[in-house]
Amino acid sequence: MGCYFTAFLIGGFLGLGAAYLYTGSRTPRTGERIKVVKSDGSSRTGPWGGIGQHGHFKVGKTWYDPDELSIVGPEVHSRGKPYVSLAHGWVDPLVLSKLQKAHNRDGYNRRKGRKRR
Repeated sequence: MGCYFTAFLIGGFLGLGAAYLYTGSRTPRTGERIKVVKSDGSSRTGPWGGIGQHGHFKVGKTWYDPDELSIVGPEVHSRGKPYVSLAHGWVDPLVLSKLQKAHNRDGYNRRKGRKRR
């Protein structure tokens, strides 16, 4: 009985440690200015309030379901323009593949007869 209890505790602590390593480095800091972009293209900016017990994100006073969001991340200003930093945020894999496809320069270069550098 003691071995089962010890194995259960060790497994629980390892699971918590793995979850922290996976999400802890990607989670924005509490109170950090976050931009949330919904699937329909609308966006909202507010302070990060954390992740609820049901997995919903809290930005400002509003809770968001992550399945309905495209991009979530800290809003960073560079050269006077805001952008969403994905170093501490999330992006929907389908949205990411569409963005990568839209910004692929190989087709443009082929149409213009340019060689790749």
